[in-house]
Amino acid sequence: MNHSTLALFSKLVCTPASTLPWEGQVGYIGGNFDNPAAQVVSCDSSGGKYVLGATTVRGIQITDATARQSTTSNQWAVMLTLNRAGTVALSALTSNLYNAYASAGRGGDQNDVVLDTVAYVLDGNVISTARIEGPIPGGKLSIQAGFTRAQAQVLAAQLQGGPLPVEFLISDISTSAASASS
Repeated sequence: MNHSTLALFSKLVCTPASTLPWEGQVGYIGGNFDNPAAQVVSCDSSGGKYVLGATTVRGIQITDATARQSTTSNQWAVMLTLNRAGTVALSALTSNLYNAYASAGRGGDQNDVVLDTVAYVLDGNVISTARIEGPIPGGKLSIQAGFTRAQAQVLAAQLQGGPLPVEFLISDISTSAASASS
């Protein structure tokens, strides 16, 4: 993590259930928190804060998004299908993260648990994170974030609607509030 991003992370205060005002705290103006090539800070709706690596998969690489009830957890999820470029990028990201961090994470190293995680980001806000349990080579994945049926349907419609009015990104997590305080 670079020094300027660490300074932004230290300055950022994330408030549960309110992700709207956080961007101004760190000087993000006009959507510059959606720069896919930059390391950025972000919040989620529970008050967690994150440093996100450069974007790996962008919303334009989604070919299908559907709201469905998970067969394993009975919770609502958004199922995504990626195009070839998105599939290759996600496969490389998940393979790299799994190979680098999964073993130590399973051994209890909390820093590696965080580093073996991807974030799903919509319009600058982290909507969900997922620990990588193995490479994802097929270009199909699900976002599970405790959605209600209506929330899953709205997100799926936003992601399915072609060029997005908001930016959707999948990034690796460089750190989170839990690991930064360790």
